[in-house]
Amino acid sequence: MVALVISKYFVPLSQKRYVREGMAEILEEASVKELEKRFMPSLKNSFQFFAKMPSNYETETLKRHTKRKDINQMTQSLNFHDYQNLCACFNMSSGVGSALTALTNSTLAKAFMDSCNIKYKDAVGGLTVEELWEVLVRCSLLNFEKNKAAAKQGGSKDTTKKDGDDKVVSVERKIVLFFTHISNNLEVSE
Repeated sequence: MVALVISKYFVPLSQKRYVREGMAEILEEASVKELEKRFMPSLKNSFQFFAKMPSNYETETLKRHTKRKDINQMTQSLNFHDYQNLCACFNMSSGVGSALTALTNSTLAKAFMDSCNIKYKDAVGGLTVEELWEVLVRCSLLNFEKNKAAAKQGGSKDTTKKDGDDKVVSVERKIVLFFTHISNNLEVSE
C-alpha cells in the first residue's frame, strides 16, 4: 500500500522538482572572468552600500560570511529585501523601469535563489559579493532575451544587435548591455 501511494503521488511530483541551472561554465569563461575583474571594485562598493551585517544563523549555522580583508564585516550579507532595493535602484525590476525590458520580480527572485550557494536549508541568508556577480550574469542573460523579444513587439529599441549584425551575441556583450541598461537609471550628483 505504501509503495503504491509513493509511486502514484510522490514519484511524479519529484520528477517535476525544480533543479537549479548551473552557471559554472559561463562564469569560468575567460571573457566573463575579465569582466568580473574589471567590475568587481565598483560592484563591491555597491554591494556594501546595500548589504547588512550577517546574522548569527548565517555565520554559525550556515558557516558563511567569514571575515574578509576586502569587505567590511558590517556589510557582508545582501539579504533578499536589500537585494530587491538594489534591483529597484538600478532599474532591474519591472516595478520601476519599462515593463517590456525590465525583469519580473519572480525572475529576480529565481536569480537570487539560484545563485545562493546554500542547499537543503530552510533559510538561505544573504548573498556574498561573488554570488551577487553570479546573479548579475544570470540577469544579463535573461534581460537580453527579454529585450530582444520586446524589440520584436515594437516596444523598445533593439540593443541586442551590434551594427545590424544578426550573429550570436557573446555572453560578454550581453553582460555589458545589461550593465549599460542598469547604469542608465543612475543620477549624476553635483
